[in-house]
Formats: sequence, structure tokens, C-alpha cells
Amino acid sequence: EEVRGFITVGRGLSVHRQDCTNLQALAAQHPERVVEVSWEAESPGEREYIVQLQVEAEDRQGLLRDISALMADEKVSILGTRSRSDIARNRATFQMDVTVASIEHVTRLCRRLELVPSVLSARRA
Repeated sequence: EEVRGFITVGRGLSVHRQDCTNLQALAAQHPERVVEVSWEAESPGEREYIVQLQVEAEDRQGLLRDISALMADEKVSILGTRSRSDIARNRATFQMDVTVASIEHVTRLCRRLELVPSVLSARRA
């Protein structure tokens, strides 16, 4: 993946995908704080990357348990999660910060998440 860095105030360097809308907005305001970065070449399986996933689903009892079980099966660590329920529409939205081994791992994880009963979509945020 093509990535670029942005030097933040107080939080160090944040890495964004080249096409990230947040990066584009930050770069428009502070172009001097954008730096070139690249992924370090290593053997497969030696690194983990943090990505944010968004999962949309029909809300039901046990949904988070089923998603967590799949993550464990995929050897994914959940670093943080935020959820929102829309009771009127019976919808749940999860934003999850997780560790993955590669972009292929993200793709496989999203496909498997979409097979969980009630999950409508799963994508990288």
C-alpha cells in the first residue's frame, strides 16, 4: 500500500494511506508536515499492522460475541471498539481497531465477517 506520514502535534507521526481523505485535508492545511514514509520490507508473518474496520449489521443478541469469535479464529487482536445502535432501524455499527498480518488478511477478514449472520457489510474504514 502507498502510504504517507503526517507529523502531528503531541502524538508523533501518523501514517495514512495515500488516498486517505483525512490525510488530504491535513495536507491542504499543513503541507510542511507531510513526510514520505514506506513499509519496512520483512518476511511475511513477522509484522502486524493496525487497521480500523467498520462493520454494519442488523442488531441482535450475540452479534458482538460472534464477531469476536471470528476475530479470534483469524488470530486478530481487537485493540479497541466503538459501537452504535440505531434501535429504530435495528442496526448496529462497530468501528474496530484490529491487528492484521497483511492487506490480504484484511480482505479475508472482511469477507468472513460478511458471512456472520446479520452482518450487512464489513470494510476497512
